[in-house]
Amino acid sequence: MLGEFYQALIEHRPVADFLYRVRDLTCWRLHSSWQMVVACDSLGAIGEKPLDIAQASARTVGHFSLRVPLIEVIAAGAKPFLIIDALSIEISPYSQNILAGIKELAAEIGLQDDVHFNGSMEKNVFPLQTGVGITVIGLASMDHLQIGTAKSGDMLLLVGKPKSAPTHEVRIGDSDIVSLQQVEWLRSLDGVHEMVPVGSNGVMEETRQLADSVRLRALVNDVYEEDAQSGGPHTSMIVSCDLEAVELVMKSLDCPVRLIGKLVE
Repeated sequence: MLGEFYQALIEHRPVADFLYRVRDLTCWRLHSSWQMVVACDSLGAIGEKPLDIAQASARTVGHFSLRVPLIEVIAAGAKPFLIIDALSIEISPYSQNILAGIKELAAEIGLQDDVHFNGSMEKNVFPLQTGVGITVIGLASMDHLQIGTAKSGDMLLLVGKPKSAPTHEVRIGDSDIVSLQQVEWLRSLDGVHEMVPVGSNGVMEETRQLADSVRLRALVNDVYEEDAQSGGPHTSMIVSCDLEAVELVMKSLDCPVRLIGKLVE
């Protein structure tokens, strides 16, 4: 299939048979058994610069910039292998400190060698406001890819609390936030069918998109004020799982877990 994709490119033919979008992900069918999964995100006006609206340390900026696309790729069942950063700030020391935060989080999933990183920093001017773009690329076998796998009858859990600057102080290690290790543990459970990080659209919109993607409806329980606010750097996730997994998740995680509804025909 990779040869067919290359042939289509050099002949300027459409490549839609090989590439497709699901929510915030771009997927590339490399082979009948393998797919590449790509996620990206941006951050602006949050950091240590004088014109930043929300002040945060360079380490925090790096950590939460990477967290968004990293969690999206892991939630899809893919194994991240490449991180690309585009930092629109000067190299020393600010960009280097942001990159240190990026690499610190990446190390939690075993990405430590230089070959796993690429990117660029501003070398010509000294910007007065922070800007970051970041992309994560992962690889998944068809057996492990979990996109569009939610099922009718699945229970919907909200794991973690949606938080976003400047409304909230978003801190590394906050016990209200679902951790990277917890995301990986959730992904490993047989009873978990699909996971969707909560971003700037909020809990209810992400729930609707999840249901629409599998042509189902979401029957939602009580709606809380936090369900309408931005989830920012994926501090929480919607988990579509069978009933047996609900109790296990609720008793095993120390971050907040709430049953928000159910998927139905």
